[in-house]
Amino acid sequence: MKTTTPSLLLLAVTGSLAFPGCKFPELPPVAEDGPDAVTQDAAATDAAADAPIDSQAIDTPPGTYALLIERNGFGSGSVTGTVPPSTTVISCGAGGGCSTVVVDGTMVTLTATPSAGDLFFGWSGGGCTGTAPCTTTVNAATTVTATFDQCDRTMGEVCNDASNQYEQCSSSGQSTMTMTCPLYCSSAVEKCVDISPSDDPNTNPLDAQMDLLAGSGQNLVFPSSCTPGGCTINTTTGAIAGATSGGAAPTAIVGGVRVYRVQSLSLAGTVKVSGSYPVAFLSNGPITVTGVLDASADGGNNGPGAQAEGASCTGRIHRSSTATAAGAGGGGRSTFGGNGGNGASGQVGADGGNIQSEPTLIPLIGGCSGGWSDESGGAAVSIARGAGGGAVQMVSRATISFQSGAVIDVSGGGGISGDFFTTTVSVGGAGGGSGGSILLEAPTITLDGAGVVLSAKGGSGAAGTRGLSGADGGYGAAPAPGGVNSNGADGGAGGTESAAAQPGQAAQGGSTDGAGGGGSVGLCRLNTRTGAIVQQNGAAIRCSRPANTTFTERLIP
Repeated sequence: MKTTTPSLLLLAVTGSLAFPGCKFPELPPVAEDGPDAVTQDAAATDAAADAPIDSQAIDTPPGTYALLIERNGFGSGSVTGTVPPSTTVISCGAGGGCSTVVVDGTMVTLTATPSAGDLFFGWSGGGCTGTAPCTTTVNAATTVTATFDQCDRTMGEVCNDASNQYEQCSSSGQSTMTMTCPLYCSSAVEKCVDISPSDDPNTNPLDAQMDLLAGSGQNLVFPSSCTPGGCTINTTTGAIAGATSGGAAPTAIVGGVRVYRVQSLSLAGTVKVSGSYPVAFLSNGPITVTGVLDASADGGNNGPGAQAEGASCTGRIHRSSTATAAGAGGGGRSTFGGNGGNGASGQVGADGGNIQSEPTLIPLIGGCSGGWSDESGGAAVSIARGAGGGAVQMVSRATISFQSGAVIDVSGGGGISGDFFTTTVSVGGAGGGSGGSILLEAPTITLDGAGVVLSAKGGSGAAGTRGLSGADGGYGAAPAPGGVNSNGADGGAGGTESAAAQPGQAAQGGSTDGAGGGGSVGLCRLNTRTGAIVQQNGAAIRCSRPANTTFTERLIP
């Protein structure tokens, strides 16, 4: 009767060993692949190119059987087999399959170790299942297959919070897509989170522009030597002048906004923005401002994206058939524009423009112009109303930082007094323009230092005579003062974050004409991940804005 010892390992050798009265059969060549291992190389190292190996086809001495380990799947890993107490009898590296010959009845414990980044999906064959180490008893030619995956096929998609990496996985364990999340992994589902810039909520056209950021943007840099005449952005044509880098950044008109896609934005010196459209910068990296971005109105010249004449927030005009006129109204925005002052002959000053306060700043638009005044049936007309301030949007996947001296100015223009057709006739004062819009969106927003200002102040109204115009809103702390007539009506002051636009004075003293009303302060919105911003060391926000607002998240892919 034949007996076997389960823990006994029969070592295969080449040639014959001669002992007195004994002779062993000649065995096939073997190769060691680890301490105490008896292995037979069964495949090339590239698992995809391995030909299947049949354990039945391996010649073994009587009383022994072949144990073949095969690797399967899109991933890779190693397999080791041991017998008690801890003798390694087979060790397969991360390549193809391998084999060994063991005595009938030997119990071999197999352990699978996936390569870095891969997963062990499980065993098959030899009575092995699951993912835990498996003990198989070899009492016949035995093949055990270890399947390694590139990813977790049971999940379909995974977002790793620690590494910020997203991966899609096929049902066979193949990684079909990987990406680094623009912001972070969602806490609710296995997706990445990105900013969805504020825009049309029905179509979200800026989302597609954000998707184009990676690899398509340039580092847009305006140096400290920039001056308003030398460093400019024209939103009508898209032209950028004066930048030392990124002057050819990809740009498009999207939803009525001039959009620039950049890798990062660094702005120093003073950069003047003009044109028909609001301006938006979408940045994959940080936005850092240490200079002045001037998108304000200049007197009667609109800031970029200011609203067209006739909008509901436009200051009302005053027309008189006599030689006496009332003042025109200022542009409205966050509040009503200031009313014009009454004329000396009972003419009622024109109303200020209506409130037009959309706290989301959707759509992104600038301020509204003030009204103008004429008399004698149009024989004398105030030269120009104060224009509306511009509109600026900045979106960063990293951070937006304003450091000492940094300014965004979208203030309204001052009303201009005077006439077209004479040099001596006094006319009612024109209204000041309202401030525009500033929209900032990033995980963190920091305003740090004296001189840091976000300003959407209103321009002031003109005095009730020619040559005494109002002032542009600017970014100083005080309201823009109305035009002053020492012998008549003064224009109304422009609005600020803490004071409404003021009405123009009624005709008085030696003047028969009323003065123009001031323009309303404009709007700001600062959206962060938490709703909080850092505002410190004297930084000022001179616009009307809701507090603690968050940006909209979108899930990708």
